[in-house]
Amino acid sequence: MHKGNLEKYIKLSMFQVTNKRMGKNNSEVKQAYNAIFQNTLFEIQILGRLLQHDETGPISANIAGKFLFSENVNTGISEYVFEYLKFVVQLANSLPITTDGKRVELLEKNQLKKVFSNNRNKDEFLTYRSDIKPALSFMPQELKISLENSIIIAKQSQSVKLKPILRSKSEKKISNLRKNYIPHSVHPKDTEEHFENVLSTENTNLLNVISDVHSNDGKLPFFNKNFNIMVGDISDSKVTNGDIKGLYVIGNHELVDVLPSSRQELQEKSGNHF
Repeated sequence: MHKGNLEKYIKLSMFQVTNKRMGKNNSEVKQAYNAIFQNTLFEIQILGRLLQHDETGPISANIAGKFLFSENVNTGISEYVFEYLKFVVQLANSLPITTDGKRVELLEKNQLKKVFSNNRNKDEFLTYRSDIKPALSFMPQELKISLENSIIIAKQSQSVKLKPILRSKSEKKISNLRKNYIPHSVHPKDTEEHFENVLSTENTNLLNVISDVHSNDGKLPFFNKNFNIMVGDISDSKVTNGDIKGLYVIGNHELVDVLPSSRQELQEKSGNHF
């Protein structure tokens, strides 16, 4: 479903890196497309980016670093995905919960049976009873071993001992990776006309967390009737929506929004005092 958008993102990424415009049948574009499915951690990122596209609109900033494996390996993002997967698996084996990736539910006594009934596919849910061996076969060997060890530790422990992802622990490794990283920035308004939404922009998350929308037409490109937590960089314009409920945390783009658009306006608002 997302192949058309994905090919466009790859072509844009290739243009940023090589300064050459390429068609979707170009061998380098095909090679970059196939590379996505050769690394599970990278594929997870790509899927997340495409879902993000449908939820918040065209993706801005470092396009090449997000869609080309050759650039992505220098961003350090895979290391974060690596740690997050370990955390989620250990969490499911330490606490009486079930999750399908969108929501987390507490498992009450006798509720586990209910989770796997009502025509719901049990493979869509992660609990302490889930068999993740098929998924582990796709993971890098280092992650596979770490996940297996996490499950053993979680099942043997009487108390929950979840290890948070410590920036201090991974900072040096990721900093070394990012030495060769070249950021590529593209404003959403420069890419919006080339991409289409594949999935609905409405979602039913009870707690809907959104960031980096960078709306430039005064509208929010998603709808959620529940509680929205908008965590910065929502707008590159004056955005209004009376139907959205929740919390809004301002980011640097919101601060720029309220700045005067010209020196004359700045002087008028400041009373000629600097």
